[in-house]
Amino acid sequence: MKRLIPLLLVVITACSAEKYITEARDQVRNNDYEAALININKAVEKEPDNVDAWLFRGDLGIVLNDEALAMNSYRKAYEVSPDMRILDKWGRTALDYGYYQKADSIFGELYDQSVGNVRVQQMVQQMQDQAKWAQNQVDNPVDFNPLNMGPNVNRLEMQYFPAVTADGNTLMFTGRNLSDQNTDEDFYVTSRVESDWDVAEMLPGRLNTPRNEGAMCLSADGKVIFYTGCTDPYNPRTDSRGSCDIYVSFKRPDGTWTEGRNLGDNINTAQWETQPTLSPDGKTLFFVRGRNTMAKNTDIFYSVWDGNSWSEAQRLPGDLNTDGKEEAPFIHFDGRTMYFASNGHMGMGQADLFKAELLEDGTWGNVTNLGYPINTYRGEFGMVVAPDGRTAYYASDRGQALDNMQLYSFELPENARATPVAWVTGIVVDDETNQPVDAELQFVDIATGRSPLTGRSGESGEFTVSLPANASYAVNVSGESYLFYSENFTLQNQTEASAVNLEIRLKKLSIGDALVLENVFFDTDSDVIDPSSESELNRLAVFLKQNPTVKLGIDGHTDNRGDGNYNMDLSRRRARSIVEFLVGAGIDQDRLEARGFGDTKPKADNSTAEGRALNRRTEMTILNL
Repeated sequence: MKRLIPLLLVVITACSAEKYITEARDQVRNNDYEAALININKAVEKEPDNVDAWLFRGDLGIVLNDEALAMNSYRKAYEVSPDMRILDKWGRTALDYGYYQKADSIFGELYDQSVGNVRVQQMVQQMQDQAKWAQNQVDNPVDFNPLNMGPNVNRLEMQYFPAVTADGNTLMFTGRNLSDQNTDEDFYVTSRVESDWDVAEMLPGRLNTPRNEGAMCLSADGKVIFYTGCTDPYNPRTDSRGSCDIYVSFKRPDGTWTEGRNLGDNINTAQWETQPTLSPDGKTLFFVRGRNTMAKNTDIFYSVWDGNSWSEAQRLPGDLNTDGKEEAPFIHFDGRTMYFASNGHMGMGQADLFKAELLEDGTWGNVTNLGYPINTYRGEFGMVVAPDGRTAYYASDRGQALDNMQLYSFELPENARATPVAWVTGIVVDDETNQPVDAELQFVDIATGRSPLTGRSGESGEFTVSLPANASYAVNVSGESYLFYSENFTLQNQTEASAVNLEIRLKKLSIGDALVLENVFFDTDSDVIDPSSESELNRLAVFLKQNPTVKLGIDGHTDNRGDGNYNMDLSRRRARSIVEFLVGAGIDQDRLEARGFGDTKPKADNSTAEGRALNRRTEMTILNL
């Protein structure tokens, strides 16, 4: 009889532990995790060697975001039952919570236990390499001093996915209040007032609805929003293709926003499309696509606007996308730098923030982790970078509850910065009527001959563009039935806070009208065309093809320095060089007349350097329509 008593006590203890575990499972099904933890604590107290109870306790620690609870529970589970699967779970948890040295040690032990299993050892080695890499980041931190954007911006319980305009003076974001009766996501906007931000207000108009709208981006001029709209089984979107689609909204003249319009089948599918970002020229839309919100693999896709519609979306080429999750892309105003979140590249544990660059072959590569402590084990996402290339905005709970996301700004480390850009605004008008003109604009870097941006002014005649700073540019403008226009300007000392403003006055085509080709250059005392002139001459060729009845005089002029006969000959030879270029570009020679005037037709006083510079010019003159 005495021998039966210890056995009976063991059975009673086990039954008691199992009872607590069963009750805890029921409570988890009802999402009552705190109550479940109370029962699991009773279970391990009753039966300290119950490995299932310890594992259950560790899982609750993860759900409750209690690092110590999870780590201690998995450690105890492994002590009770030294199983490789438990060791793996403990190591992954250590890595996820930023215990990198501990994770390194655990994976080292797991590697030794996996002798003979090459596949497992390869996987374990990858995890150990990540732990070592992450610890090295912690040991070599980058400068990081995030500043809370203040109560005017952070006036809700949650604000995230910021977006900024090309001038850096307007900030929009997704916001929500979880304690309100209406907890859906909406858009808010704030403007910079000197060095501070104004009180954020809900975006006016019909864009915000009782459904969720979030993860938006802005066009460079702040007049177009692309955003994510998700359907709701209780309040479905009739135009929805899948769970979440990408929509577009336009700003009206009165400052309100139009109702969102689905971008259609070339972009939206039955899958999950979200988190758009627009290139500075407005011609390429990048976004995230995955099977659903819980998909383990999401990639960044892109679609190109051809002037009438968006092309069928394609997966972004290059090394940016991985087998993991790529999310929250942001294409900087330089058009060549993308920031994004990923758990597929080497990182600190969960999703880290990365920078990638557009390569010469059109693919995306040179992926760079932004470093610790910008990235931590917690997971970061949703960052945008101002036009200056160094100021970043992002959302973080900063170690608080996940329902308290606020917006912060900080300066990126040197290796993570984008090319600074300046913004250029302007208007194209008819020279006689002052009415706006819908014209085509091309901006060309004079030093490289590259054209970083082309576009149209639209019916309003207005345009806002961002261009890489510290360079000089030519702008070539053409409108139907108007004389070709060119001008040059410098952004050598401009920033996003000091824009260049251009007023472009187009003249109707009229016989006798003349236009200086501002961006045509020659070597000194030579008729050899400088390569930087080719973009303007190519645009002139396009103008002639669009106006096939126009006949031009190509007129060379010089200042009065040197021999008059020499200047006359030089001006003729330069004019002939331009005619030869245009003929090579497909223009009939009968439509072109090379004329040299030497110093006989000055536009300014030859006694000053400035005047002589104006007199050294090449003009086009309308001879016939």
